[in-house]
Amino acid sequence: MASLSLVDVSKQFGTVHAVQPSSIEVADGEFLVLVGPSGCGKSTLLRMIAGLEPVSGGRIWLEGRDVTDLAPRDRDMAMVFQDYALYPHMSVAENLGFALRMQGLPRERIAARVRETADLLELTPLLERRPRALSGGQRQRVALGRALVRQPSLFLFDEPLSNLDAKLRVGMRMEIRNLQQRTRITSVYVTHDQVEAMTMADRVVVMRDGHVQQSGPPMEVYNRPANAFVATFIGSPPMSLFEATATPDGARLASGLTLPWAPGRPPVRPGPVTLGQRAEHVALGEHEDAPGFHFSTDVKHVEDHGADALALVALGGAPLLARVPPGRLRGGAQAVRLRLDLERLHVFDRTSGDAL
Repeated sequence: MASLSLVDVSKQFGTVHAVQPSSIEVADGEFLVLVGPSGCGKSTLLRMIAGLEPVSGGRIWLEGRDVTDLAPRDRDMAMVFQDYALYPHMSVAENLGFALRMQGLPRERIAARVRETADLLELTPLLERRPRALSGGQRQRVALGRALVRQPSLFLFDEPLSNLDAKLRVGMRMEIRNLQQRTRITSVYVTHDQVEAMTMADRVVVMRDGHVQQSGPPMEVYNRPANAFVATFIGSPPMSLFEATATPDGARLASGLTLPWAPGRPPVRPGPVTLGQRAEHVALGEHEDAPGFHFSTDVKHVEDHGADALALVALGGAPLLARVPPGRLRGGAQAVRLRLDLERLHVFDRTSGDAL
């Protein structure tokens, strides 16, 4: 196990700044997830950590050792790729032991490590099979085992579940997280899937256009997004955003409707703002004495998910998602009474997008 420190690490391809100077600390045994849309720089940052891409600036430290200019084989890191990268002509056992054979370890030690890793990942019955005889989930476990058998100081994952179907993705992300918790190997995981980020990470780092937007525990980022981009990227469904004008009494929507500020909220400077509300903080207004902002609206569309449902409604003409009990609403021309939780109303600067 080891701690990882990135100090002002950046990457430039010609005139394109793929990664702006970024400083990130990963604690010993921590599972850090880099998340963001395609092209945000997260995979480039991971490749620089691995030594597969030279840095344009900054330094990379692993357990107090400067590894910035070391070759990948000298960094004591293991990487799991999205395409498995298994040797098709080798058995599972041979794939697991390949890196150890390249290190020149004795045959007995290689066999012992392979057995130990296969037992941990429940691959023992598959050791004689070749990759073509395995399912996608089994191949991904072999890829994990090939990295784990090296007993690295740092695990790197580059979107390892993107080639799996939805059901396998759920199972494999639980397996990867459980494996990391058992081994306590410091890990950096890259994904564009914010559900993976929320369910797997000890801490997430949200990136956009080469910049780190926010870093913190998943629920902290979810509940207190640093800006409007993070608010809409983290969370499923995304946060509903609508424009308003801040006044001393509240936020006035384009329709003229004013949402009062929650009691005790710090004052917001008058001017244009963007409001945000999570779907779970919009409820059926069945109890008129419940705190919040009550309003009537028409239901535009309803998606039943089984355990709950999402209703698309309007607030002062602006689209708004509400999470409601299943079977309670139907789409079409149906009026409904809803309640907005003003304590959970987010306010962002209209120009910068920063939270206010």
